[in-house]
Amino acid sequence: MIGNQQMRLCNTDLTEYVYHRISNTRISYIVDLSKVKKGWLGTLYTCDFTGLKPPAYLDAQTSDSRVEFDVMEANRIAWHSATHKSGDRGGSLIMGIGGTIMQSAVGKFICDQTNSMDVTELFGPGKYIDSNERIYVSYEHHLDTVRVELKQGDRIIYQECSNGPYLSQCKLNEQLHTIVMSLWTGDVGWCDDDLPFYDDSHIDSVEYTISNLCIDDLSPSGV
Repeated sequence: MIGNQQMRLCNTDLTEYVYHRISNTRISYIVDLSKVKKGWLGTLYTCDFTGLKPPAYLDAQTSDSRVEFDVMEANRIAWHSATHKSGDRGGSLIMGIGGTIMQSAVGKFICDQTNSMDVTELFGPGKYIDSNERIYVSYEHHLDTVRVELKQGDRIIYQECSNGPYLSQCKLNEQLHTIVMSLWTGDVGWCDDDLPFYDDSHIDSVEYTISNLCIDDLSPSGV
């Protein structure tokens, strides 16, 4: 994806959105963020579009009746995953590295394999998870927990948040969502401030790619 663009999953004749259940699911894919520099974000998120027809669009930022789950708002130096219940524009259960997360006591990426490593060494160009290379992403949504995991070979960083009362307000068991991908720029300091400087002058075309996108049902058998 190049430029300022947005893509939403629709049927082949572009008349209906494609939906998937959000509770007890795993969204996984491979992403290349190596050309998404500071000030830009490559995103993948899910949103409740029920009752809408393409190209109509509503999310938690534009409507008090829509739930949104940001699987990825990221560039080559920062990563945010966040949940937004209806009318919750600030988000909650934020996980990753960069911006507002750096001022928080919770939500930063951790690594069991090198638990003494500073979070700023876990993700970025040439870091433990090297954003110059392709990254495998796994994002699991359960009724009371959310987990995001980034992986390269045997290297894994992750974060898991539990907030039953908050997630219950999202009514996950009632939600059918559509996957949206976008690339945009603007005031994104909330995502990528408070991180070491990286020289992005060599990037002349901002773009990112997503491949091997899968949605897996994690429900117990028969549910």
